[in-house]
Amino acid sequence: MTAGTRYFLVISTWEAGDASLGLPLDFASFGPGTLQFFAIPAVGQFAPNSTVRSSSAAEVLDALNGGTGAMASAITALSALTPTQQQAALEKLTPVSSRALLLASHDASASAFDRVSARLESLRVVDGAFTTPAFANAGGIKTGLSSGDEPKNSGVWLRTYGSEGKQGSKDGFAGYSSKGWGVAFGADRELATGLIAGLALNYSDTSLSFKDQLTGDNNGVTSTQLSVYGSKDYGRIYSEGMLAYSKKHYKSQRDTVVNGIASGEYDGDLWGVRLGGGMAFALSPSTTITPKIQVDWMQLKQYSYTETGGGALALNVAEATTKRLRASLGAQLNHDAIWGSLKLQPFARVFWHHDFQNDGIDSSASFTGGGATFLTPGQKLDEDTYSVGFGVNVFTAKNFTASVAYDGTFGNSYEQNTVQATARWAF
Repeated sequence: MTAGTRYFLVISTWEAGDASLGLPLDFASFGPGTLQFFAIPAVGQFAPNSTVRSSSAAEVLDALNGGTGAMASAITALSALTPTQQQAALEKLTPVSSRALLLASHDASASAFDRVSARLESLRVVDGAFTTPAFANAGGIKTGLSSGDEPKNSGVWLRTYGSEGKQGSKDGFAGYSSKGWGVAFGADRELATGLIAGLALNYSDTSLSFKDQLTGDNNGVTSTQLSVYGSKDYGRIYSEGMLAYSKKHYKSQRDTVVNGIASGEYDGDLWGVRLGGGMAFALSPSTTITPKIQVDWMQLKQYSYTETGGGALALNVAEATTKRLRASLGAQLNHDAIWGSLKLQPFARVFWHHDFQNDGIDSSASFTGGGATFLTPGQKLDEDTYSVGFGVNVFTAKNFTASVAYDGTFGNSYEQNTVQATARWAF
């Protein structure tokens, strides 16, 4: 035995007699009886090397100290790590509590709302007169620039987009990078002058790769969202609303450090509402600015699941629900121009976003190898972020419109960049 090392005393043989044992290592034998023992290094004591995020899991491992079976082997392997290595390993033994997954879930739905908002924006003429000819042109070019075709009051649209994002390490939570793509399809109709109703279907796929102490871990989420939307024009003022349901499917891979990869697969449901409005102001005969306000509410429910792989360090993760309430203030600048046979409308927009409900997802889990349930606190979202975007709408002589746009969202050591393209047909 090594001086300064803590050991367990394991009694291997105990026969009735006058043998006695006292601690620390104070034993004697009087007459018949047998006492045999051996010493093994004490493992555990993970709590001192844990962080706020992993302390609850570390306490569970300490409570399992001295057990047998697969969990005992895992604890022994973890005990062989240095304190610094243990701290990093303990982070990997908890469910993902970074805001990465929460943002990926919410942003997929918010992006679907943005696609619909962009569609509705394209139906408004520059002077705020939301007329049937404007609908036929599917854009903000004034009715005086109409091709002269018969008014159309129905339309279909298709939009595809790709995005990349990154978050640096913040509040001790690991950073990550994200990549995603999506496609949206919609159909709408003018029910009355200035009143539009429509239906949109959106699919998106986002992958997340973690950095820092979670290097090697990754997650993915796919989202299928159905949205009902509408818009009403009141001269220069408009209002719009959207109601959506989104089905989420998650996949995760987590390196347990000593027991290989633990994989998870589970579902989630999201309900969302967006209400917004704005008022257009003419800066010139061909240029307008429209201040806007919008409010998003979302509720995300992630279902329970059990990981596969990872041995005794695989997790049983409980169901979790979180809500988000976000308000946005901004403005969009539109300019109408003619280039040859094409009608163009370049635009730029800027928004400030404030989250009133920005709590992270606190995860409750337990090891499949045994032990009590532990709680991993979630990372809060940034209260304030801002976004900027620019693009151009292109109108042809027929009932076809196309557009391309870029949007960037920025926060505290966070950014996401999105490029999108849209095609619209009126009939």
